[in-house]
Amino acid sequence: MKSIWHFVLGSALTVLSFSFYGCGGDDNTIPEPTFEKSKLITGSSNKRWELTKEMLGNADITSKYRPCELDNFHVFYVPSTYYIDAGFEKCSPIPEPDVVRGSYTFNSDTTAMDIVFPDTSYTARIKSLTSSEMVWEIDGFDGLYTKTFKALD
Repeated sequence: MKSIWHFVLGSALTVLSFSFYGCGGDDNTIPEPTFEKSKLITGSSNKRWELTKEMLGNADITSKYRPCELDNFHVFYVPSTYYIDAGFEKCSPIPEPDVVRGSYTFNSDTTAMDIVFPDTSYTARIKSLTSSEMVWEIDGFDGLYTKTFKALD
């Protein structure tokens, strides 16, 4: 009888100890999945984005782009390649390159990207992001630039 009592007590203590172990802490918040945010930008392997609006401070400067620049699209590839494709219409008299290749890396919580090209680099802070629209901010020499992109894929 004593051995049955020890077995029941031991089993109860084991179950109780696993219950406490599984209760990790008091933090009941669920962190936003970084993986999902990056997938909104890249899709499963790549995703194309087109600039629809650019602000410098409170001024809309989108109209300063020529039509041959507005048809450019930005492509984010998994895991870290970034292209700007010149699109169908080429600018003249000095044509833009067909593709400008660079790379990107996300910060730890996917709220910003470091974007690097051979001749420049910058940090784009992601202000809003859905599967169809992305807005980021960049600190420029002459102020804060806010760029809005629409997804093409």
